[in-house]
Amino acid sequence: SHETPFCVVDRQPSSERPKHLLSQHVEFFAHNLGYDDPRNLHKMLKGADTVYSMLTPNVQHGLVSDFRASNEIGVKQLLDACKEAGVHKFVFVSSIAATNHFVPSHEQNEDHPLPPLESYKSE
Repeated sequence: SHETPFCVVDRQPSSERPKHLLSQHVEFFAHNLGYDDPRNLHKMLKGADTVYSMLTPNVQHGLVSDFRASNEIGVKQLLDACKEAGVHKFVFVSSIAATNHFVPSHEQNEDHPLPPLESYKSE
């Protein structure tokens, strides 16, 4: 029973909200996963039933440290905060591995071939 049906946690919430969201109960919070204080997440998640995690640094210009901070450290912080806040469901959505993000992929679409399987490896 949370008063705000939707809570959006964004690294840089836009000051221009889509008009269809203004009529709904949507609350925006600024938080940069992996960089900002993870204790703030607990406050943002209080009363949440489900968290959808969809995040990535800038795919073309992000540094390895950015990917590690958000995708490893930040996701772990988010999961820990969900446990602490009593969130019942966590949905992790990731499309970053659909293409090789270390190779330019401007204007790529579903018809482009996938990168070779061996390119999906960690350091």
